[in-house]
Amino acid sequence: MNNLNKKVSICVFMAITFLSSCSNAPSESKKISAAAKSIELGADEQKIYQDALEALKTDNVDKAIPSLTKIANNHPDHIGAWINLANAYLTKVKINEAESATAHAKSINPKLAEIFNLQGLLAVLKGEYANAEKNYLQAIQLKANYPTAHYNLGLLYDMYYQDIDRAVAEYDRYIELSDGTDKKTISWVAELKQKIKRRNK
Repeated sequence: MNNLNKKVSICVFMAITFLSSCSNAPSESKKISAAAKSIELGADEQKIYQDALEALKTDNVDKAIPSLTKIANNHPDHIGAWINLANAYLTKVKINEAESATAHAKSINPKLAEIFNLQGLLAVLKGEYANAEKNYLQAIQLKANYPTAHYNLGLLYDMYYQDIDRAVAEYDRYIELSDGTDKKTISWVAELKQKIKRRNK
């Protein structure tokens, strides 16, 4: 896989909040909107939270983590803070901390597709590929039009299962749902399709 970064795609998207640290991330993962469950932050905390999100967008994870931790501890039901904190820890490959933040988010809402996507990413980092596949598929079942989960599932099939047919199907769905904005993935999928074509001759 020479045209896509081989690091785990730490990419999740929430209507609650979200961003990404990975170069091949679906662009939708950088959207930021209102917090979950109508959690009201004071003006000072709102600034801290938005600054943390901006820090994550610019890969300044070390700056983001203390601020997100403060918001999450002060507002335990703020699911966006917990999910962004999990994403930040994933970026640092701090698996235990990411699992703890993900578990807290799941305790708030156990039926969010984005949480299963996070669990899939954690499973990949631990080498539990069958578990990762199960979680990505659950994310897609909960939210069929979820580009990031399709991308991560395609990446799993591509890198770890060496199943380019299933990988291409998931990448194609991701490209369709993300309006074809990820040119690197489009280019890589074109190469994979050429491999399939040569194989089938």
